[in-house]
Amino acid sequence: MVRTAALCQMFLAAGPCYYESALGAYKELGLAHEKARLYADWSLTVHHQGDEERAHNLARQALHLGDSAGDRQALAHNMLGILAMSQGDLDAARHHLARSLALAEDLENPGAHAAALNNLAQIWDAAGDTARAVAPSEAALELCSAQGDRHREAGLDSNLADLHVDGGEANAAAAHLKQAAAIFAEVDDQDGLWQPEK
Repeated sequence: MVRTAALCQMFLAAGPCYYESALGAYKELGLAHEKARLYADWSLTVHHQGDEERAHNLARQALHLGDSAGDRQALAHNMLGILAMSQGDLDAARHHLARSLALAEDLENPGAHAAALNNLAQIWDAAGDTARAVAPSEAALELCSAQGDRHREAGLDSNLADLHVDGGEANAAAAHLKQAAAIFAEVDDQDGLWQPEK
């Protein structure tokens, strides 16, 4: 099974043109239940390329495929929340992210829980309520720290630094930025990037 996962990850790492090949590999290897996650990941990639309509369609497919699996539904709702936020529809974004958060909490999935909290924080920030954005960001940071997820922890520290800058709290911003830099150095992150949505 490790080889199977590695094979599918090779398709994903190669770029978006290989997602269809990965879908074929999933089917051939009997991993149909993983297709919802693949569609959600594909949606995020397409979103970053600027094709919002296709990203939305892929996220909807992930939601449809994830109907029988709560963790896949949480991921699909998270992606739909990201897309709604990018289109300025904060009400729809809140709806999807609240659903993602509830599913993640029910399933005790700390990764999905942290992602939904982080994205909800971004919605409050986008709505101009920076103070309200801090609490979910801090909760997400606590979850990642408890899980030992250093990359996400660094990304959340960086996000919190931005929130504190926006809130005029220079000392808190500096502390989070320093922590983020220390973690990135510790894990020897070559590109310094983290996808806070996932």
